[in-house]
Amino acid sequence: MIPGFQIERELGRGGNGTVFLARSTNVDRLVALKFLRSGLTELEDDASPRISEGQAVSKLRHSNIVQLHDVLHVSPWTVLVLEYVPGGSLKDRLSGPMIPVEAARILEIVTRTIAFVHRNGLLHLDIKPSNILVDGDPAGPLEAGQIKITDFGVSLPWGKSPINSQSALRGTPSYMAPEQAGSTGYPIGPATDVYGLGALLYSLLCGRPPRASDSAEESLTQTESDAPISPRELNPAIPRDLEAICLHCLERRPDDRYASANDLAEDLRRFLDGRRISIRPVSIGQLSRWCRQRPAIATLVLSLLCTILLSIGGLSYALHEAQVERAFAVEARVRAEQNEAIASRTLEDLDAWIQQTLADPSLLNPIAFPALADDVRSLSLEHRTDEPTVLRMAATLSMLELLLATNLRFKGISAGGPDEAAVVLDRSRQHLDDCLQWKPDAEVLREQYALTLLESAVTATHQERSDDVEKFCADAVSLVSTISDRELRIRILCQVSHLLRETAFTSKVAGLEDVATRVIRSNLEMLKQISPEDLATPDVQLQRAISLSWLGRDEEAIPILRDLNVLPPSDWVRFDETRTPICQWVAKPVVELILWTRSPAGVSIDLDQEASILIDCINDRSTAIGLGESAMPRIGNMIFDAVYRGSAAERTQRRVESENGTADRFLAFAKGFAEAYPNSLDSYVMLSRAHQLMAKTGWYFEDVAAAHRELQLALNVAHRAKSKYPESPAVLELVVDIERRLADAEAVLNSAE
Repeated sequence: MIPGFQIERELGRGGNGTVFLARSTNVDRLVALKFLRSGLTELEDDASPRISEGQAVSKLRHSNIVQLHDVLHVSPWTVLVLEYVPGGSLKDRLSGPMIPVEAARILEIVTRTIAFVHRNGLLHLDIKPSNILVDGDPAGPLEAGQIKITDFGVSLPWGKSPINSQSALRGTPSYMAPEQAGSTGYPIGPATDVYGLGALLYSLLCGRPPRASDSAEESLTQTESDAPISPRELNPAIPRDLEAICLHCLERRPDDRYASANDLAEDLRRFLDGRRISIRPVSIGQLSRWCRQRPAIATLVLSLLCTILLSIGGLSYALHEAQVERAFAVEARVRAEQNEAIASRTLEDLDAWIQQTLADPSLLNPIAFPALADDVRSLSLEHRTDEPTVLRMAATLSMLELLLATNLRFKGISAGGPDEAAVVLDRSRQHLDDCLQWKPDAEVLREQYALTLLESAVTATHQERSDDVEKFCADAVSLVSTISDRELRIRILCQVSHLLRETAFTSKVAGLEDVATRVIRSNLEMLKQISPEDLATPDVQLQRAISLSWLGRDEEAIPILRDLNVLPPSDWVRFDETRTPICQWVAKPVVELILWTRSPAGVSIDLDQEASILIDCINDRSTAIGLGESAMPRIGNMIFDAVYRGSAAERTQRRVESENGTADRFLAFAKGFAEAYPNSLDSYVMLSRAHQLMAKTGWYFEDVAAAHRELQLALNVAHRAKSKYPESPAVLELVVDIERRLADAEAVLNSAE
């Protein structure tokens, strides 16, 4: 019996103690009482740096950490009075793999919290699903609850003295880093928790830990020796970038992992935002292990890599002759292999390795590579007896050209990037046409051709060639029925719809309303040509509804969107990509009014009143399709993104009066949005960016004082956001960016005095 508490039931027990649900009779609230034998709060070795769990938790005040209310000493127990989290743990809630994007979202929260723990001089050392609690309704959706980290029973201080493995050995073997298991000799540090975070992500993605065994001894042996099974082997739905993040955390050597929990969190954010992650999916160490595991084919693969990699990393065109000679040599060696299965497997492994290693297309040399690709492709086509090898090589080279074209496009219009990309893509489509004439039933080529057509459409969008965009999209759709991979078919159809809407948006910004309408109608006509099975897919129905809305047919679009919004994730092919178009639909009338509605000359309007009407509009549209308030920040981001792009286009087209009206309107809307949603970080960011948009107008008119004034207002808003969200990297980045711009403006003002 604990004075002041009425114990109701046991919540759980483990190696560090037993936890009971209790009611505090003093303050009438539910708490969790964790009973620890006093001897368990200290380690027998007095030289150990271990601290008690109570000491650890008392140092940490964070919304995503279970809070400590009190520490009681009731012989022979030490009792921790902890915050009660009713929603259970991730272990309780999960019966199998999670949706990858949801797993990444949860892990980002956990990772940023662990980064906070590290900044406070502690290591957790027991990160696992049962130690991640969810504060919310146990029967409610996971995303509605707040993530809370618990159980600091094996935590250690770090930063002042080295930690040996014996101090850190207590933990959960299936989630334990090799250095924590005790035989590698590497020190315990933040990278040990990074491993634990990777093991947690692995478990969320695959429904099992990276090491599954019947005993602690076996699990520790696996930890110290074996590499975990690739997550995608267990769950092919996992995106490659997310798998790369997971495996980077699980590297055996601490120095090969993310340098900090914060670096891991930033890559998770990049993945969730659809941006390129910072790491290469395959390291040199991994390649070395791959070669040792496949000695029979390593020599062939590495020889062929020497040929292709000569065109990577900025080599000059002068190397071309040597590259061709090596290409001949490698091709001869492949032909010399009598075992066709080994040769085919060699190139398949090579293809997979290249796709990962070249995830950063900036490494592809735009001068040397196209010529080399032509030569290697010609060599392959001259020797068509090994049909699988030829087909795979053709697809692989086209994939590399696709990466090169994407990289060139990112150079921007002013640098001629899209035009250079178009040349590469024209060559790639011609080569694929030639191959398909030889082997029209080769699905691997049809798939690659469809992806090349999509990139061609993207490039044409940047070149404002609306006719070509429609043609490339129509050709891609015509290939859909010949592709057996359902996910790829749906991906192509959704991407086509997205590209055509982007073309319509660009046309509308340029004042070409008739072109915008024609492009959207073209999209709806294309969707009529696909199979009933694909058309009925929720992903495609969503794209159809958005296009209907573009034509002003909301009476048809709204019922579709309302029905789609209640479907479970399992009904979708790519559920993680559905929120963006839905939020864009909600934001559409706001974007249209801000960008394209102008008051008649001499007529003034109340921008604040207009902003209020716009906010009511997005609330009404959200309600009409059953979208909750939690979507408002994303909707705000959609509005900002569209307005920013439209405003930039108006400046490019010298429509400065229109751009100035856009900035005024958007600032009024951003102020109203921030007032309507004062607890949203995105509201602050949008308002700060709105002031920056006003500053751009000041710069354009060479009114440096006005630009300086708006930048100061933007910085004030960013500092308010920082005071409320001190841990947010987005806010910290925003503050640094504005301070830099403000310093530039001040320098110009000072030089003019």
